[in-house]
Amino acid sequence: MSLINPADTYMGLNIGTALWLAGRGDGWIHEESEYQGVEENSQRIRYKSEARVLLIGAGADEQCAGYGRHRTKYRNGSWVALDQEMKLDMQRIWKRNLGRDDRCIADNGKEEIADLEQPSGKGDKKILRQAAKLQESNTGKE
Repeated sequence: MSLINPADTYMGLNIGTALWLAGRGDGWIHEESEYQGVEENSQRIRYKSEARVLLIGAGADEQCAGYGRHRTKYRNGSWVALDQEMKLDMQRIWKRNLGRDDRCIADNGKEEIADLEQPSGKGDKKILRQAAKLQESNTGKE
């Protein structure tokens, strides 16, 4: 509960718990046989991730109208009402989501990566830039 404070709601607890468990990276994977979808033919294998970084889609719903209430605002008040609702989401995301998410993930030794000592365009979104660079080198499209 201390990780989701100050907003100790059921939703905060559910999301925080999911992120904490994902950050642990400890559980089971199922390896399916040639008969996919048949539960009796799948094998459970214990798995523990050694990853030090966890990428999450924080802010995607707030920035891309992903909540049901966004659709309701649009239907009841048009684009202007939706715009106001999404602006409100972005103004409070740091208090409602980002702190909780970071604490729940970091509690397991995982971090979201940024180096804000570096110049703009280099240290911000560092992990995403590194992932894109790796993808480019793997596909030969630099």
